[in-house]
Amino acid sequence: MQRAAQDGTEIGTRPQGADTDLLFDVASVPTPGRRAGAWAEALCEHYYPLELATRPGDFAVGRMFIRDIAALRVGTLECDPMEVRLRPEHVRKQVDEFYMIPLTGRSPLTLTQFGRTGDLRPGDLGFVCTGAPYVYSQPERDRFTALRMPAGPVRDRIPFADDLTARTFAGDTAMVAIFLDYLRSCLAHGHALDRGQPSEQSGVLKCLADLLALAISAPAAADSGESAVRTAHRQRALRFIDANLARPELRPGLVARSLGLSPRYLQRLFAEQGLQLSGLIRGRRIAEARQRLAAAGPARPSVTQLAFDVGFTDPAHFSRAFRAETGMSPSAFIEASREAAREAPGG
Repeated sequence: MQRAAQDGTEIGTRPQGADTDLLFDVASVPTPGRRAGAWAEALCEHYYPLELATRPGDFAVGRMFIRDIAALRVGTLECDPMEVRLRPEHVRKQVDEFYMIPLTGRSPLTLTQFGRTGDLRPGDLGFVCTGAPYVYSQPERDRFTALRMPAGPVRDRIPFADDLTARTFAGDTAMVAIFLDYLRSCLAHGHALDRGQPSEQSGVLKCLADLLALAISAPAAADSGESAVRTAHRQRALRFIDANLARPELRPGLVARSLGLSPRYLQRLFAEQGLQLSGLIRGRRIAEARQRLAAAGPARPSVTQLAFDVGFTDPAHFSRAFRAETGMSPSAFIEASREAAREAPGG
């Protein structure tokens, strides 16, 4: 595959709810050899930084429609075979974190993240998070829908959503079908939603996040053979951790006692997911710090204050942990966030 490195279930036969004019078409690029690079630039501009690989030869087809509904971005894309890679350097450039949900139209595609690989057929549901590297592989020319959702509303409803990325949720299950039906309805009424009140638009996002949580959580528990009780215990633990990140004494023992569980049992629940509870607590502290450091203006706390706010008693220890998780120091992350904000449209 030729690389165009960057710094950065088909919902309908037509891009429902989209404007009649294309947002971007590689046919407008007169030099065939530059079309793959132009397609990569369009994906980076309208979604987030990434790297594109295409098959040797001309990249002839690449058309993109975009519809924004509240904080959702829904793209109808048609393009030649491609592989999209989100690398660590791309993750570090992001200001916001999203979940990306591709819905294939006619041919299968593959998602890979956290060592897992999901093979999606037309009508299936799968997703990846932009807070960690992933690979999207589309082996054939296809028209597909790419839904970008803010990570926060999804994690509010299913805190262990990252455990479910790059998995396949069959399109013939009831909740997956209901989620897709609701998404189609949102697109069909997109213009009216654009003119609606902010409360109506946020309500659309809330309902879509609720339906996504139902679509991905119940099948995941069933596929793993895990009881609803064990799934609920894990969710309760994650909610307690997120609500108590500022407490320096937040450790696995405190979580277990607060939930009325034995530490050994709770540790085993997370070990079954390939996770250590102490590492998960640290990771969620750093994720919270990363989000707050990316904030602009006076909302951004000092590094020392932030260390205490997310439960570290030693700012130096916080800086080492932050570097280990993100690959850069807190101060370097702040500067990268500022640079990304300056380069953003309207920045």
